[in-house]
Amino acid sequence: FFELSVVNADKPAITEEQLAARAAQFAGKFDLVATSAPKFVQKALLFPNHAILIGFDTAVRLLDKKYCGGSMDQLIAELSRIHDAGCWFIVAGRLEKGRFETLADLAVPEGLPQELFQSLFRVGFTEEEFRLDLSSTELRKR
Repeated sequence: FFELSVVNADKPAITEEQLAARAAQFAGKFDLVATSAPKFVQKALLFPNHAILIGFDTAVRLLDKKYCGGSMDQLIAELSRIHDAGCWFIVAGRLEKGRFETLADLAVPEGLPQELFQSLFRVGFTEEEFRLDLSSTELRKR
C-alpha cells in the first residue's frame, strides 16, 4: 500500500482537492491510506513491520536533527522507535546537485550509532536498478 500524509514537516497541509487529485492516480491500481502523520516515527507506529520506500533526499532529511528540535538524542530516540516498530527503509537514488546519489552515499550523522543506521537503512537501489530524475511534485504537474 501507499501512504499519503496530508501534513508535511516542510510544506503546508494539502487541501481536500489536492488530496483527491493525488489519490486519483492510485485508484484501481494500489491501496492508498491518507494520514496526518508528517514524521516517519508516526508512520512507523501507525503501520508497524513495514519497509518504507523513500528517496535519497528524504533519507538525508530523516537523518537531520533539525526535525527533532536540533537534538541528536531525540533523533536517536525517534529512529529507535521506528526500528522497534519493525520498520526499515528502502532508499531510491536521486539526482542531487548534478550527481546521482544512492544509499551508499548517505552519511551517518556523528553521534548516531552505526548499528541503528544499518538496521534502518538496509536496501538501496543503484542507478542501474532505478533512476527517475523527477520529483513527486514534478510528476504531479504532468
